[in-house]
Amino acid sequence: MIPFTHRLVPVPGQDSGPESWRAEWRNQQAGPTSFETLGRKAFESLQERWRTSQPADGPSGSDTTIFPVIQSGVLGVREEEMVIDKLFNCVSKSNVPATVDLTSGYFGLYAPYKTRILESPDSIRWRIVAAAPKANGFYGSKGISGRLPEAYTWLERQFWGAASKAGKISSSDGKVELSEWEREGWTYHAKGIWVRFGEEGPSNDDGGKPAISLFGSTNLNSRSANLDTELSFMMVTSSRELSASLAEEVDGIRQNASVVGTTAKSQLARSRSPIMSTSAQPAMTNNNNVAPGAGYNEKGAGRGGFTKGFTFGGWFKLHAFDLLIMLFMGMLGLGIYFAKPAPTRNFPITFSDGEIVYPQYAYPLRRNIIPIWLAAVLAFIIPFFFFCLFQIRRRSLNDLMTTTMGLIQSLETAAVFQVFLKWLIGGFRPHFLAVCKPNVQGPGSGTGYQQIYYTRDVCTGDEKEINDSLESFPSGHSTAAFAGFVYLFFYFNAQLKVNSDHRPAYWKIVLT
Repeated sequence: MIPFTHRLVPVPGQDSGPESWRAEWRNQQAGPTSFETLGRKAFESLQERWRTSQPADGPSGSDTTIFPVIQSGVLGVREEEMVIDKLFNCVSKSNVPATVDLTSGYFGLYAPYKTRILESPDSIRWRIVAAAPKANGFYGSKGISGRLPEAYTWLERQFWGAASKAGKISSSDGKVELSEWEREGWTYHAKGIWVRFGEEGPSNDDGGKPAISLFGSTNLNSRSANLDTELSFMMVTSSRELSASLAEEVDGIRQNASVVGTTAKSQLARSRSPIMSTSAQPAMTNNNNVAPGAGYNEKGAGRGGFTKGFTFGGWFKLHAFDLLIMLFMGMLGLGIYFAKPAPTRNFPITFSDGEIVYPQYAYPLRRNIIPIWLAAVLAFIIPFFFFCLFQIRRRSLNDLMTTTMGLIQSLETAAVFQVFLKWLIGGFRPHFLAVCKPNVQGPGSGTGYQQIYYTRDVCTGDEKEINDSLESFPSGHSTAAFAGFVYLFFYFNAQLKVNSDHRPAYWKIVLT
């Protein structure tokens, strides 16, 4: 892949400092943003050379097979997906019980892997280890990255809820076990899959020891599948010694892991851990898509369905400052809306021979087919309708209220800047002269060159209509439509994951 990288070359005349070097793209056949095809061919050529150099059946007497697996969604190389899919097929079709240990320091299973786990037969037991918030590599970092541990906890909660709904979570015979790894002063970065067939036996027995393992750089999440370039290895062994070592590896990981998510009670106890901030406390207890800290209250935790874990008091308390800013912006917008246009405009009416200088401003006044108030209402109602429609799946009053507040903020912010620009800059509407109804003494009675320029002082029409005719830019209809429907576009993309999936359903693309 070296031909598809930049190299640093010295800049003539610059002796030191960052300016003395520049990045030069190595490949002359494709640029840095268009090398997907050539990059994929390079990967495929590498793999083909490796395959043809290996014996068909491996070395004589070999008890272990290892082969590399490359995943680069950007380049269209998706070997990891293919291999893991075949692995899960093999485990699902096994005639004996199987245990699959899976771990990732940044837990957020790629959707196809998550689906395979949730739809797997009950003969498979899944033991998953993720990093506890304190063991996450971003714990304690400054800025927004410091909230990433809570985000991964939320992803765990999402997975736990889906597994519970699929009947995989049980205090007596659960098929999915979710644990968190934590050790004082350590961060957790282990990743991989270990598969064992049969029941676990004593330490001197080869039964129940891992026979298959996937290890390497992949975190088994959407980023690894679609954005990063990952190199992993699939290993299949019949060696008792190697299987025992793999079992010790898994035991070593699980030694510092604590099971969470088997019951709602254990989840609630975990959510009160001092590790978690207040905003993250509901993340593992509320199984109804209530965002962390968003109006959650334990008194409301017993409610079911749409309002589960939600209180209006908590929601208003959380968003009080935003609501005050929204009130201020609304008052500011109304004040500017009712103010007279700021600039004093000079405009010509007729030449000295009586010909109208700008006939494009002499159109008759025609009322809007869709008045501005209706355009604003439609820009709100149509997105709000889809927000409500999505609640069939999300079932969260908090989600609906917070999303609607974001829509109102979008419309309000756009409206304030729109009325400000109208007030400060504006422009003539096509019917300006018709509503102005200028009364001039005759050609040459104005100001400027040949005295043909006038101000609104010569207008005799309705003052409100004159003010409106001086504020054509920017369009209120376009602003309202842009603010409402671009917000809806991003909402669709967030809910349907159009841009995060390498092969989205066509109906999602059309809707978005």
